[in-house]
Amino acid sequence: MEKQNKKAFTKREWIQLIITLTIVQAFFWYAVFENSQSASALGYVSFAGTLVSIILAVLAIGYTYGESISQKNKSDGLANQISTLGSLIESVELEAKSLEKIQDIANELSKFIGSYKADKDTSEKHLKHIRENLSNFTKMSSSPISNDTGPQRPIDKLINSNRSPLDEACYLLLVYVEKNQDGEGFDVIDVSLDEFLPDTPMNLSSEFFLGALYTQYSLLLSYGFIQEEVEDGPFKIDPDLREFIVNEMPTNRGNNSNSYNEFLHELKRMVKAS
Repeated sequence: MEKQNKKAFTKREWIQLIITLTIVQAFFWYAVFENSQSASALGYVSFAGTLVSIILAVLAIGYTYGESISQKNKSDGLANQISTLGSLIESVELEAKSLEKIQDIANELSKFIGSYKADKDTSEKHLKHIRENLSNFTKMSSSPISNDTGPQRPIDKLINSNRSPLDEACYLLLVYVEKNQDGEGFDVIDVSLDEFLPDTPMNLSSEFFLGALYTQYSLLLSYGFIQEEVEDGPFKIDPDLREFIVNEMPTNRGNNSNSYNEFLHELKRMVKAS
């Protein structure tokens, strides 16, 4: 057999039961009153009244116990609800802190974006300035040197071709290296360029000029304007080219900034003094 779940009495049912029993007891009291002259009837009624009183007392105890259990359950439920509410409050506080952190992150990102835009603008201006200066430093121009004293020399085609300030700086540096190579050849420039190179325009590094020097050296070597006694050994520049570089090549470019002109003048002074 399946067990049937017995539902506990409600408060209303308890009251109805107590009233019913009270009516029954009142009936017995009435019977006692009517049969007060009969000792036998009085004994039965008295016993019945006592029994009813005991039953009422038991019911009262049961009702009190049931109410205490109900109150305890309500208290436990309220405690659980309060605990749940406390957990919800903690969760809300954590969410609030998370939102504050998100706001802080958003503020930091806004500052970073603003700083990035400012740095980007500054970098773009600086890069534009560098490009303009490099363009001027490598801009080709010609300064024809007429040779009315004799037939056309092989060097005339080179010296009358377009040149940039960087080309002229390399020519001057090659003459300086030739005078100070001490038997080591062009390789001496790898270790000594930083030592004798004057202040450069825009503080360009020596590696920039080293690459340009290798290029010019290779070109002049292939054209026959530089001769090597042995491979990778001491070299000699064509005398006509050296004469042009030291005494005839213009070093004043009117379309370039003073820093380039000063750089070329300093190189020529250094070459003549060596």
